[in-house]
Amino acid sequence: MAELQFAASLEETAQIIESILSCGDVYAIEESRTVPRPEDAERFRSVRKDHLIRWNSQISARLYFFGDYSLFAPHFWFAKDGRTCWPASQGGPYIGFKFVLPRAGRALANDGDLYTESFYMIPEEHRVPGGSTSLTKEQLAPMREAYKDFVKRAKRILVRHTLKGSDIKVWIGRESLQRVEAGELCLSWGDRHYSAGTWREGRWPPDVLAIMQAE
Repeated sequence: MAELQFAASLEETAQIIESILSCGDVYAIEESRTVPRPEDAERFRSVRKDHLIRWNSQISARLYFFGDYSLFAPHFWFAKDGRTCWPASQGGPYIGFKFVLPRAGRALANDGDLYTESFYMIPEEHRVPGGSTSLTKEQLAPMREAYKDFVKRAKRILVRHTLKGSDIKVWIGRESLQRVEAGELCLSWGDRHYSAGTWREGRWPPDVLAIMQAE
């Protein structure tokens, strides 16, 4: 598994998604709890206003990028509630993207993740009797190359920064970093949070925690 963890605002996240969708034959599928059938899941190639409105009302979201590096169509499976759908490790291969948005408009988590899976299974209908059940290193090579390109695109919007008073290095949106260092945002890290060059106890500031508990 390869991954790039990061912290970013919705605007910065949208820039990363747009940059990825602009390179070649790439489309995204969003993990959803409202899509009644897997085949109805939307495949989109650009970020629209309705996406931003929906994501802004959520704590987090997860996308799956498919492209010309994908050998098979998306495969989905449902959770026991019959509503949640997302690509299983079968199909694709795809590249995953999870983003976590600021809580109460002030607290940013370092839980964003651009990643690949450790392995990808060949859909059952495409398996050869007695043959491999998972994609080979050679079959995954185009996806791995695409992932490297996606990471480069994301890093153009992010910056590598060492948090003061520690040896912790984070990838964070450029504007988000400016707001963190100005004290307008805080960055949660484990059981403490960081803002304006100072570490404080608690994953979330008291005012943010109060809003979260009231939700």
